[in-house]
Amino acid sequence: KIVSGGELMNKRRFFGFVSLLVLIGVTIAMLIARSQNIENPAFTSEDSAEGVRFFYYRSIPGLKRAEEADLVLPIHKSYEINEKAQVLKIDRIWYSQKNIYVFYHVENFDKIAYLGGCFFTESQKPADLIRYDPQESIGRPSEKGVLFNNGFYSFATFSVLDNIPDGATEIYFEPYLQIDDAEYTFESIALDVEQCIKEEPVESYELEASAQINDSVLEFYELEAGVSSNKIYFSYASPHSEIIYGLHGSIQTDKGEQFEIYAVPTSISKNAGHYFIEFPPFNTIPTSLKFKLKSMDIIGTDSIVGEIDTGVVNSTNKGKGNKSIQKELENIKNTTVTLDSIAFDEEFVSLEIVYYPNFESEPPYFRLKMDLPTLDQQKQALYKIQNIYNQLPNVISIKNNFNKSPNDDDTSYSRLKTWIYCPTDNKIFVGIPRDFWDSSDKIYIQMDNLTYQTVLDQSIEIELLNSLN
Repeated sequence: KIVSGGELMNKRRFFGFVSLLVLIGVTIAMLIARSQNIENPAFTSEDSAEGVRFFYYRSIPGLKRAEEADLVLPIHKSYEINEKAQVLKIDRIWYSQKNIYVFYHVENFDKIAYLGGCFFTESQKPADLIRYDPQESIGRPSEKGVLFNNGFYSFATFSVLDNIPDGATEIYFEPYLQIDDAEYTFESIALDVEQCIKEEPVESYELEASAQINDSVLEFYELEAGVSSNKIYFSYASPHSEIIYGLHGSIQTDKGEQFEIYAVPTSISKNAGHYFIEFPPFNTIPTSLKFKLKSMDIIGTDSIVGEIDTGVVNSTNKGKGNKSIQKELENIKNTTVTLDSIAFDEEFVSLEIVYYPNFESEPPYFRLKMDLPTLDQQKQALYKIQNIYNQLPNVISIKNNFNKSPNDDDTSYSRLKTWIYCPTDNKIFVGIPRDFWDSSDKIYIQMDNLTYQTVLDQSIEIELLNSLN
């Protein structure tokens, strides 16, 4: 069909009209969003110094106990801002074991003021250090600070120094401030190391609580209540020598504090089956806890072996191609493991292995979860180079009908030929060199120590018993 000039002009007018409507709609949406930001700013107003103090307490767990232990260093350093009526005041610094908190306020200012800066030692130059975006490091995500007495109050969080030389007597903090689309840099503050970095008190308590998780037992036996963090020690007795590598749940204290737990337990090497998890410190030491356990991630002992006949599935032109296989390899822990497809190119053959769940929606239940896959060659390298002999998760090995692997002649990291890629926790791709595939009649893929998740809805009451201090 030939389109006339009039029709073309009408179409242009129509699309121009639509574009105008879209532009108007976007403008209105931006104005609405801006008005919502004005109505709901990321700060609140307080009528008293007590309100400012409570902002700090709800933003920094453990601060109240740090103050009681005399760990927070008063600074009271003032900086005048060039050609401005505002004054920056560095009020206090808490150098904790986890972070450095700098408490500050800006006088005669009723908007958010972003404090940045860097901590350094005498041998370092501030210009050589990484500058972090202060807009991401002040306050907390939901509350950047508070307005009080015609000033903006907040705190900035920095990483602790990991290279303080032995014998160093001072460290330094060089602040800068971002306000009104401008940045102002100020002279450094010298901090006495002994006054700033102090040993933090830790209160230890005996615990007595346990939970039956299928055929295993979880037992909590000690709490270390630190000022910067808490540690709970527990054991996991499993008849299959399984290893916990993840815990998800929540902890609520009888003092009204609550913590969401997404923890990777640390294994205690000298005591097999024993772990601890860390979580934020208490503001008030409780007498009891309620641990609501939602899931556990486990390195199990199950294995899968799959056989592939290369003559049946080979690409017809020995070049590129993709074939749907849909071959069931195993059914373990309410999960069907399937070889979904095989992709070919000139260098590699890629196997796509997918986990399909078969469980009910309500806990408790198991499901396989693909996490932290390891090639057998990598495992061997870890054993030789790092002397690591712990049970590794999802160890994948490839053999052919001659009992050879693609890497029999080389187990170094730098020249690995086989590759693995895990985009989600229910899918993995395994890449095999094409020349190895073409020279084999059969390919065997084995997956050992399959990881799985136990999904739970279990509450564990934990009493703090005798003090261990």
